Amino acid sequence: MTCDELRPDYLLYALGVLEEPERSEVRTHLGRGCAACTAGLREARALARLNHSEIVAVYDFGEVQGHYYLLMEFVDGLTLRQLLR
Repeated sequence: MTCDELRPDYLLYALGVLEEPERSEVRTHLGRGCAACTAGLREARALARLNHSEIVAVYDFGEVQGHYYLLMEFVDGLTLRQLLR
């Protein structure tokens, strides 16, 4: 795969939730010393470490029996629909 094709996988790789075979492809590509991929992974790791009161934390992402899930921090308050009314 090319750097551009792997770009969406960097954040998942940095979070530690990227599945095989994509994980191996990212690891192999990074092992070649590609500057663009190394920079992309550095950016993804920085995004994964974000911790701010205005940013909802993402704890996990995965797939179970063909259904994808995203485990995020619970934020008590109004929904977007309620805010727009």
